[in-house]
Amino acid sequence: MLLCTHQLDTAEKVCDRFLILNDGQQVAVGTLAELRRLAGLDGASLEKVFLALTQEGSL
Repeated sequence: MLLCTHQLDTAEKVCDRFLILNDGQQVAVGTLAELRRLAGLDGASLEKVFLALTQEGSL
């Protein structure tokens, strides 16, 4: 099943793999653990990982 949502806390609870898009471009794909490693944020929430990988957290 594919779930498309902006509710990252919900996605973190129900999904086991993630695709992060930014401006229509694929930024990252994988499990939460894989995305955490990619972002260098051990134990971080999906929201924090998303912000780090899309540079949205720096705005």
